[in-house]
Amino acid sequence: GLTQLQIGTVVLLEQVFVIATGMALGAWMGQNLGAIIMPFIANDDIGTKVLPPFVTEISWVALIGTYAAMIVVFTAITFSMIWFVRRISVVTTLRIGEN
Repeated sequence: GLTQLQIGTVVLLEQVFVIATGMALGAWMGQNLGAIIMPFIANDDIGTKVLPPFVTEISWVALIGTYAAMIVVFTAITFSMIWFVRRISVVTTLRIGEN
């Protein structure tokens, strides 16, 4: 059996892994999608290249602010899950989602 502390640790590690992986893959996919799509939308209605050309630009302040907000929300959710898990019995915790 697992103790309450061990279950809380497992929940924390699981959430950190899932959230960090999702944020990293989302950033990578967004960057690649922008690089793929931009050449197709850089034309006007008759097919000539627009001037000045499109340039992908990252607003680091907005990106860091968004990531900070996401980390705050996910931290609150993770710790509320750990708080919930610690309030109920180990057997009940392990059976959540079984039905």
